[in-house]
Amino acid sequence: MATADAFVHALRPQAIEALGLGYEEIRKVKPDIVYVGAYGYSAEGPYGKLPAYDDAIQARFGIADLMGRAAGDDVPRYPPTIIADKTVGLTFAFSTLSALMHRQRTGEGQFVEVPMFETMSAWLMVEHLWERTFSDEGEVGYTRLLARTRKPYRTLDGWMAILPYNDKHWRNFFELIGRSEVLQDPRYSTMNARSMHIGDMYAMVEALAPSKTTAEWVRLLDQAQIPNAPVSKPADLFEDPHLVWRKLFKKYPHPSEGEIMMVEPPMTMSRTPPAIRTMAPLQGQDSRAVLAEAGVSAIDIEALKTSGALIEP
Repeated sequence: MATADAFVHALRPQAIEALGLGYEEIRKVKPDIVYVGAYGYSAEGPYGKLPAYDDAIQARFGIADLMGRAAGDDVPRYPPTIIADKTVGLTFAFSTLSALMHRQRTGEGQFVEVPMFETMSAWLMVEHLWERTFSDEGEVGYTRLLARTRKPYRTLDGWMAILPYNDKHWRNFFELIGRSEVLQDPRYSTMNARSMHIGDMYAMVEALAPSKTTAEWVRLLDQAQIPNAPVSKPADLFEDPHLVWRKLFKKYPHPSEGEIMMVEPPMTMSRTPPAIRTMAPLQGQDSRAVLAEAGVSAIDIEALKTSGALIEP
């Protein structure tokens, strides 16, 4: 710890304390340590001792309910991705970097807590506070996102997203289909009015979509500068022209699994381009080097291995 910049972990607060690796213990060795815990729930709160997994957090922070409401059957369901783990992981990363920047400027370390439940509740409620932003009695749930007609639309030969959003988009869309008079209707003439009747607006798009092929819609909508996109299946992404150009998917040799496909870092950095340099280590792969760096002698390392405390691949 004496040479570490940060100590990060994803154990429950009680578990890390039981190991003797709580913040107060670590800072005795490294007073300016940046100590970051990714917890299910804030340690001092009512749920502070509960274990947390992605589906449990999805159920608790409201996304499962919203998925059912948006589908129209009010049957809760989970999004088909580990949305909480990944989103909280990103929050965890930038929280650690923020604390490291503070230490670089001031010399101060600190304790950082990144709880899944609070993080995902904040993430969801940015838009879904809706009327509660202004009134304790208001409705909760962003109507545009919950409109049952907000969905990919069936075209003559497939599915696609057709997304007129601002005034220009809607004007261009109705001119494109020869229905300019729609925007003369007071229900649809302004952005606010359309927001109140957004389900009707999307229903019109849904009714018109089957009149053309996906390729025809893409060409016309691109010309009219209206956001759109064909619906892709995950397997299509390997052949997507933009992702092929970006080289997002790349194969690497793995020490035990042979050649494996990896997803490249998606960001571009002009001075420090990110790259995958190593595979995730096998169990115990780096233990000997870590122990040696901590000052453990070669004889003691061998004794740990003999006792079974040190496992190497």
